[in-house]
Amino acid sequence: MARSNIQWGLLLLNMIETLNANVFWTFEPEVIRIGETLSLVCTVADVDIIDQGLIRQWTKGPELICYNGHPIDPIKYSEIVTNDNQFKLQINNVTESDLQCNYQCRYSFETQTKKIEISRHNFEYPPANETKAIIKSNVSDGSMTVDLHLKKVYPMPICNVTVGDSQMSLDIVKHHTNGIYYEVYMIKRLANSIKCNRDFEVSCQLIKNYSLAVEHINPCKPEAFTDDSETGNELLVSLLTVFIVLIVVIGFLIFKKRLKRRDSDQEEKNEKDTNNDVESQPCTCTSSSNVSDDSKSTTDVNFKEKEKFLSQDSGLGVEDEQQKIF
Repeated sequence: MARSNIQWGLLLLNMIETLNANVFWTFEPEVIRIGETLSLVCTVADVDIIDQGLIRQWTKGPELICYNGHPIDPIKYSEIVTNDNQFKLQINNVTESDLQCNYQCRYSFETQTKKIEISRHNFEYPPANETKAIIKSNVSDGSMTVDLHLKKVYPMPICNVTVGDSQMSLDIVKHHTNGIYYEVYMIKRLANSIKCNRDFEVSCQLIKNYSLAVEHINPCKPEAFTDDSETGNELLVSLLTVFIVLIVVIGFLIFKKRLKRRDSDQEEKNEKDTNNDVESQPCTCTSSSNVSDDSKSTTDVNFKEKEKFLSQDSGLGVEDEQQKIF
């Protein structure tokens, strides 16, 4: 009888201690991220160690999810009892449905019920892994533009583009809200002095800083972003090239024109030489009058010589000789 009274007395003292205990829970880590693990830590004040013989219980809204270390879904939930005055409910692969809900921690008859309140200080939804900042190069004026579209983030991010030692903030041009999440459009037009061949880094600050991939939509044209001296040299080379081409073309046209004129002069000369050859050929025909005159002249010369000869040799007179002749 006495032993039974002692046991009841001890149990009554334990119940009194439990009723006087203060139970409250918090979560860790301090920043909640979708897809990671979240732990709800139940702390029992005024005790040094958790008595595993007493009730430990976790509920989510009206749903019981863990009782004395036995979760209803072992893949989603598990319980850890520490060596001091705490026990933890571990929530694996956190989703949106795990947040903004009332959770209750119970130790014996003591409970605390509260909601996981999220804010920009304790929750972040980072940009998706496939998110890329788009660099667009404008070859005509040497400018570049950074475009960034964040489909789902929380809290509102602050994004920057870094080129060498220069860091510039991207401007928010439009944003929408879907529940607690943001869809954000950002843009930044870079100065013309920034060269195409530099390395571009884009990052967004939520609670943690996230680096984003960079993609060039248009091919980067280095010649459009060279120094002024290099640009002047290239312009000079271009002008010289154009001038040389013009000289070659003009020279070719002049040569072609002279060659055509030379061929025309040669044809004209050949035609003239042909006409001269025809005119200079000796005439083989003589007129009857010319023949008669030549014959008469020859006859007169022969007659005089003969007359002279006869007068010397025979002393005959001219008349006698003429009579002989005729």
